[in-house]
Amino acid sequence: MRELALSYLNGKKEAGRRAPRKPRPAYLLSDKLMTVYETPRPKLSDPGRVYKHLEDLKDENREVMVVICVTAQNRGILREIIHIGLVDQCNVSSRELLKPAILNSASGIIIAHNHPGGNPSPSEADITTTKMIESACTLFNIRLLDHVIFAHDAYFSMQAAGFISEDKS
Repeated sequence: MRELALSYLNGKKEAGRRAPRKPRPAYLLSDKLMTVYETPRPKLSDPGRVYKHLEDLKDENREVMVVICVTAQNRGILREIIHIGLVDQCNVSSRELLKPAILNSASGIIIAHNHPGGNPSPSEADITTTKMIESACTLFNIRLLDHVIFAHDAYFSMQAAGFISEDKS
């Protein structure tokens, strides 16, 4: 049994069997993990523009949580995938979401995640998470501009629906 386990970990092929597939490191899974916006930086002033910048993620089969860090003029600094969850949930902490904003001196953030099932309507957990993140942003004086939930061909803006307060000063 020990030899079998070692041969699996080393990727060696046994006689009559195909070689086991080695797990790929996360950095090889996708070039989508982080995007640093070059100049001119895109202006992300409405949920439609945010959705357009997330089109490469709309067909993912698991929930993907993304943070987009922006300048005071709402121009993108970077987009980073914070967490890849399950088919129907993506648990993420405020600390994980705010870290890129703090490290990159961002004035604000836009958070977004997909709903692989195709319905972009927010769940109760989405609403609760948005309120939690909004409170954390207030502590660090970082503006939470929006939480966009997107699906294959539609999106939902928490800010437009009134779940995020209007005061962005």
